Amino acid sequence: KEPLFSYNPESGEASCLIEDKDGNIIYGIAKCHPDDMDMANEKTGCNYAYKRAYIKVLQAYKKELKIQLGALNQLYYSMNRSKYFNPKSYENKMLQRQIRQKQDDISYVNGSIKNTKDELNYIIKVNQITKKMHMLKTLLNMLKTSLFFFLKIKHFTTNNFNFLFLNINL
Repeated sequence: KEPLFSYNPESGEASCLIEDKDGNIIYGIAKCHPDDMDMANEKTGCNYAYKRAYIKVLQAYKKELKIQLGALNQLYYSMNRSKYFNPKSYENKMLQRQIRQKQDDISYVNGSIKNTKDELNYIIKVNQITKKMHMLKTLLNMLKTSLFFFLKIKHFTTNNFNFLFLNINL
């Protein structure tokens, strides 16, 4: 099923609900920091919430895989202790293949979790840099405006020094 998203523009809170293959509902939430409310938007918040929910889905799947791997290892241990155990048997080879497949699946899921966390951290850092650039741009515009007024006043005072001086004394 498709994930469900919600966004509250007043609070800057986004949420994402994902239903896994077993019908469990897994959620992710993203809250905008109060200092960043001027830059809050639905797309970014829902993206953060989705990534957090997706990480939880992968972690639940990894937990399930570990349980399955444990069961397979227990079966192998039991078979291995039998006096009739044949390491070359079809059953043993298939069991070994399933164990390796579960181990590979767990490694793949671990990599997916790491990549998703890294991607989320990267997006957060890019947005922080964007915020800093926005602040610097605002500061630069304020400085330009201040400099413009300063130069206008400076020009006015050099040409009409006496007039300005008389107005200040009154």
